[in-house]
Amino acid sequence: MPFVSVRDLQMYYEIRGTGQRLLSISGTGGDLRRLPTIFDSPLEARAAHDTYNRLSQLDIPVYICGGLYDGISPPANLEAMHKQIPGAYLEFFKGGHRFLYQDPQAFKQIIAFLQDKFD
Repeated sequence: MPFVSVRDLQMYYEIRGTGQRLLSISGTGGDLRRLPTIFDSPLEARAAHDTYNRLSQLDIPVYICGGLYDGISPPANLEAMHKQIPGAYLEFFKGGHRFLYQDPQAFKQIIAFLQDKFD
């Protein structure tokens, strides 16, 4: 069952019975576990959502990726997450907050990670 967090898109996948994998894509927000209302605001939700101190408890493969020139989700934030998660992969792509559309390698790398074909 997919799970999406408030801070960054985080999806848990069961891929061909290999277990859970965590993907964090910078630049997406909002709580997608329920239907949004007109009162929802990703910025308000982010202000109250902080799991930074629990990141070190993750014991599944984690891939953190973002845009090298992202001014909304700066690389320093992703680097901080990377330091907290043992064994996590960190990769920056050409582009900013919309790096998924700006760097054609981004989707290829994400798919490789989710299919357990990651280099």
